[in-house]
Amino acid sequence: MLTDSSLFYSFSKQTAVKVQLVFLDIKIGTEKPKRVIIKLFYDEMPKTCENFRALCTGEKSNPYVKLNFREVPFHKVYSNFMALGGDILNKDGTGQCSIYGPTFKAEPKRFKHDQRGLISMFNDGNGNIGSQFFFTFTDCSWVDGLHSVFGKIVEDYSILDELEKISSTNGAPKKLVRIVDSGVIM
Repeated sequence: MLTDSSLFYSFSKQTAVKVQLVFLDIKIGTEKPKRVIIKLFYDEMPKTCENFRALCTGEKSNPYVKLNFREVPFHKVYSNFMALGGDILNKDGTGQCSIYGPTFKAEPKRFKHDQRGLISMFNDGNGNIGSQFFFTFTDCSWVDGLHSVFGKIVEDYSILDELEKISSTNGAPKKLVRIVDSGVIM
């Protein structure tokens, strides 16, 4: 288990302590869910990280809009590229939603997609992001400047191997992949 105390810090604009670790419990087909722990880059991408963290907890949900990742699928999986999910609105890749409204302007892209296990917000093509995100399977430098890296997997990289095994040429996963639970690590 992670014990590094440097993974927690105080966010200067608020009095509350911001947690840099979140989890996604990902289920592939009928297999037992795997917990993936993600370190968020709050110092460099505070608005993006706060959006993702709040979508993990579901704390901003209201009677009209469910703002959390629970029961949301990964709708595209491409080998040697990425697994894309997080469409909390339509669950098929056509919807975006954030805690700030439908979408929000992406923060400056500070990180490259240069390694396996990064997590990046999917840009809608107009410089806006919402809830859709992807895990990188490899160096994806061709998407640098288009999407926003805001964290990385720090525990259970094996999910990446399992996701790649169910990829297809058109991106449709060969098995249902969904987030069954999500939250923060305290």
